[in-house]
Amino acid sequence: RLRVVARDLTDFERVLRRRIMLLPGVGDVEANVLLSEEIRPGPL
Repeated sequence: RLRVVARDLTDFERVLRRRIMLLPGVGDVEANVLLSEEIRPGPL
C-alpha cells in the first residue's frame, strides 16, 4: 500500500503515470482517491 499526497487530481494523475506506473515490477494499479483540503502554515 502506498499513500500519495498531491496538490490536486491533475497532480495525482501525473505522479501515477510518470512515476508509479514506470516502477519495475508494477503490473496492475488500483487507485482510490480521497479529496480533502488541508491548510498548513508554511510550505509543504
